[in-house]
Amino acid sequence: MTISASHLLYLQPRVREHNKLAALHLDRALSGFRASLSGLYLPQAQYDVVIACDFILLYYAWSVPFFNASDEDSTRIESDGLLWFAAGIKTVIVTIYKMKPRDKPVKSFYRWSEQTNFSYDFGHHFIDQSQAPVRHPDLACVAGCGSVNAAERLGPVFHALDATRQGEDISVIMPAVVTYMLMWPSKAMQDFQDEIKRGDRRALITMLSFYASSWKLLSGRAWWAHHRSKVMCTEILDCLDSKGPSIWDQNVLNITEYFGFNKNAEGIWETGSSNLSMWPA
Repeated sequence: MTISASHLLYLQPRVREHNKLAALHLDRALSGFRASLSGLYLPQAQYDVVIACDFILLYYAWSVPFFNASDEDSTRIESDGLLWFAAGIKTVIVTIYKMKPRDKPVKSFYRWSEQTNFSYDFGHHFIDQSQAPVRHPDLACVAGCGSVNAAERLGPVFHALDATRQGEDISVIMPAVVTYMLMWPSKAMQDFQDEIKRGDRRALITMLSFYASSWKLLSGRAWWAHHRSKVMCTEILDCLDSKGPSIWDQNVLNITEYFGFNKNAEGIWETGSSNLSMWPA
């Protein structure tokens, strides 16, 4: 029902009721999954159905930029619903995996990334991890804690990105890379989600780093990643431009130069080609 409503919105973009119905069906789907898992017993076939439906909905959420946003904020990065929805999906999946353990395909990706070295200092040039989060004397986090966690989870992604740019063949681990990046938004801390909603620059640059990496690594491999990654890169860059100069400007410049993002004659950001063989010099 969610996907049907979304398709109707695509066919009839002026009928905003389709957007509201898609959001309603999504909420009901998640609630239904949780209600099913609260029971004492589910047949194995039903576990498999819930897992399959979860991933279908996650693919759907990925494929739609500004997913589940309200009509008023439909094209603002701060209103995109992927992070919170993916977190809800993860809760259902983790619950099932605790009941019925499965293999964890990303383990091989972790092991591989731990054995490789960077040729480029992503932490410094992109995220600038030297900028510590702000805390109260009682150690309660004020700002930046969620972004630090998210940046740490980008480490394996940067290893794959670096290896690809160096011309290494990582086809053996690419299924694990795709899985890891699909689920990356689902592990966002509530602090990070709040930072995105506030338009925090560090959080936005972290998301820009993720989507730019997704644009290069997944566009030719995952149908659900191409459109969102491209749109979110340009949207985040526009959002950062609108905020004016800041201490993070050099980081933004480093990211755009690394991935080959440029403004056209009209001043609009363009991502260029996602072809891995066409890295900027």
